[in-house]
Amino acid sequence: MDQTKVLITEIRVERSNPLIYRELLLPADTMAGDLLAAVCISIGCDSAEGHILKDEEEITDPALPVAQFLHEGDHLQILLSPKDTKAKRTSAPLSLILTVIAEKDAGAEKPPFPVVTSGYGLQLPEGVWDIGEINAIHQALLQTEAVQAGKNTYFFKHALLLDRSKAENAMRRHFAPETANPELNGKNGVPMEVLLTRTKLEDLKYLVDYYQIYRDSSMRKPDLIRALCRKYDRDFLKGLFEKMTLEEFLNFQDFATSEDPDDEVDWADALDLLYNLGLLEIMPKEGWKVASELLDYYAEWYGTEAETAFLLDKTAKNAMLAAGRLYGIVSRQEFHAVLQLIPDNALSPEQADDYYDRLVSGRIHLPFEPLTDGLLRYTEVINARDAATVHRLQPAPDIFFQPGQQLLEKLLKQDVNFSVDGGGELMTFIKQFSYTGYYYHDRSDNARDIYTDALHLLRQAGDVDKTLELIRSKLYRLSWISNSQSILDNIRQILLDERDDLPLMALNGYSMNNAPADVKKRFLEQQWAIELEEEEKKERKAAKRRRGKK
Repeated sequence: MDQTKVLITEIRVERSNPLIYRELLLPADTMAGDLLAAVCISIGCDSAEGHILKDEEEITDPALPVAQFLHEGDHLQILLSPKDTKAKRTSAPLSLILTVIAEKDAGAEKPPFPVVTSGYGLQLPEGVWDIGEINAIHQALLQTEAVQAGKNTYFFKHALLLDRSKAENAMRRHFAPETANPELNGKNGVPMEVLLTRTKLEDLKYLVDYYQIYRDSSMRKPDLIRALCRKYDRDFLKGLFEKMTLEEFLNFQDFATSEDPDDEVDWADALDLLYNLGLLEIMPKEGWKVASELLDYYAEWYGTEAETAFLLDKTAKNAMLAAGRLYGIVSRQEFHAVLQLIPDNALSPEQADDYYDRLVSGRIHLPFEPLTDGLLRYTEVINARDAATVHRLQPAPDIFFQPGQQLLEKLLKQDVNFSVDGGGELMTFIKQFSYTGYYYHDRSDNARDIYTDALHLLRQAGDVDKTLELIRSKLYRLSWISNSQSILDNIRQILLDERDDLPLMALNGYSMNNAPADVKKRFLEQQWAIELEEEEKKERKAAKRRRGKK
């Protein structure tokens, strides 16, 4: 067989209106049976039976190389009896004409293996062709829509246009399995109604109340489960993926494709969101199982361009949230810097800029609000009033701290916090003060709120006195404690120690300990200037009041 020649062919469906047209590149040693299968794939037809005719004589040997009956300028008629195709829905065979446009040496210009060009650039991977294996993937290529491309109109499955990579992955499983994405393991799924029976009654009641689902005291466990199953519809499942962090989404992907998820990781921790909703449980003698409805929903877009877009968006979102937690006020440069640190980041600079622009314009719903000069304020940690002061203290926009991988991993999961020792000691004092007051119904929650407010205020500009005043003012009965000044002095020292290591928003993520000397000097000078300005304002107001009394 001649392995040095390649036939460049074109295929058109007879009497198709609009035109159904394909191009097909064939090695000269391609067998007739493989040609028939390639035509089925390129046209998008799930063929039940096919015939190849040249000069009205049928070629019956499926192992006959095309080089023995096809040359430049030759024509073939191919008859397909499809199970289903929009191009032809009658019992008559679908008639196609294959024309050899050119016969060339196999070189570097085009690969010496079959390539199908059909509007969406689908390429068949190199490998051994077997018509039985190829027929197994025809279902993924059924035509349901016509799409205009250039001067031609192409019929092919709507999902294939959106999910091209899914169809290509199906081909790889047959031609080049080592390059294919693993298939979802349906055995990892159990109906959510079954999984929810493993959830405690009190937890079910909590979930029903949390999602504001009506229930009365007569509802038993099966009633609560059915109510939750109605709530956990497709829109709800879609929202679950939106709520997942990038790490949790990738963990779910690993779980869904795993052969034995029970032995790999602690899935309750890796998929915390699903576990808390009762959609992930350990089944007796079976190990970890997830709701099969969730697997079915995910199967529709796993390995597709839609999932790729979702992952890009999730990566950008996580990078933006990490930048917000670190800087408070985020610039475009800071967003790019954090994004580049995320492992396996596939966003191009242009895609990242587009995402940032959509945030600034409000087209993406995240806890950010635009400031002047294209900056974004992370509303979770800094309000608009404080942002103006912090912005004045910040160094030049291109001077900012870039987190290391360890800090980045923390930022992707949670906000910046006090150290374990310092934060624990501070919380002990706050709880003690909260306990002495009887103004609060829930002392623990109140202590946590004061702790969080103090953290955010200290991080904004490293102002220990202002943070200490916040704590003192929120603990109404502090003045009644005999050793109040001693306790305040202890809290002050904790805040000083923590301030030196905390990333400060006014220092664009630097702490007092790691900020460059010139940046720290400018920050302190600006801070003193602002304090002096505030003192002068207070003095002017006091003088005005004194004049008014006279």
